[in-house]
Amino acid sequence: FPEAEGDRSELEYSMSVARGMFGPQSWEMEAVEKCFGKFSVKPAMARAILFYSLHPNGKGDHMSMHTGCPVLKGQKWAANLWIWNKDRDAEKEKKRGKSLSATFVNRMDVPCLVSWVTNPRHVQGRLAPGETMQMNTYHTDSFVFR
Repeated sequence: FPEAEGDRSELEYSMSVARGMFGPQSWEMEAVEKCFGKFSVKPAMARAILFYSLHPNGKGDHMSMHTGCPVLKGQKWAANLWIWNKDRDAEKEKKRGKSLSATFVNRMDVPCLVSWVTNPRHVQGRLAPGETMQMNTYHTDSFVFR
C-alpha cells in the first residue's frame, strides 16, 4: 500500500537483497522500495488479506492502491477473489450499452487465436479451421485474430 505509512525497519536489508537480483532502474527495485518502505503485509502460509477499496459512496479509496511485491526469497502464490457491492454488469451497460452476442468463425485453413485488440496477450479462445466460438461482448470491443 504505497500511499500508507508503515514500518521502514526492513527497507535497507530488502534493498540490499534486491540490488543483487534486479537492475538499478528496474521496476522491481522501485517496487521493493515501495513494498518495504511503506505499509505492507508479510505473507504467512494459509493466511489471507481482505481490504475494502471503496468508500461507502462507491468511489475508489486511493489509500487502498496496492501492488504485489517482488519475491526476494522463496516462491509466491496468490489468488484474487473480487467481491462487488452492486451489479457490475449494470454499470458496464450504462457506459458501454447493452451486451451483444458475437459469433466468430474461422474460415481459414489454419488455427487462429482470438484476443482483444487492447490486450492481445489475453487470449479468449483458439479456433480450429471451420470452428465457431460464441461470446458475449459490447459494441465498443474490438478483436484481433492471429
